[in-house]
Amino acid sequence: SDAKVTASFVTAVAASCATSLRLSKVKSIGSAAPFLAVCVGTVANMTLMRSSEILEGVRVYTEDGRDMGKSRLAGATGVGVSILGRIMTAAPPMLLPQVGVEALKRSVPAYGRAVARTPAVATITYVGLLAGVIQGATPWMLGALPG
Repeated sequence: SDAKVTASFVTAVAASCATSLRLSKVKSIGSAAPFLAVCVGTVANMTLMRSSEILEGVRVYTEDGRDMGKSRLAGATGVGVSILGRIMTAAPPMLLPQVGVEALKRSVPAYGRAVARTPAVATITYVGLLAGVIQGATPWMLGALPG
């Protein structure tokens, strides 16, 4: 229903924003804070949107199509796998480009100097790494999940 979608969305955004604001004060987390906030929002959204699968279960069928009835465990497992899939798909583009830019700054002195002179160099590198990670990692992350 529209009310369920709206409530799930608002709750996910509120949870994500609250997490981001709280984690922004924790210096040791650094650039992982946005990713962690997305994870919290994903868990909130998926749990609320698919709560009926957890509470009421989902129909389970044998390979030959025989109805085995409803299973709450199967419903909860399906929601859990969906949450894991969303987090796995979000992780590479949200984490790897920043790690790559920081690694380049530390390990390639000329790159570090170029970024110090022209900060746009880091942005260009970040966007390039992001495009590569999305193109390369997303299919792998989606393929890692069960059918």
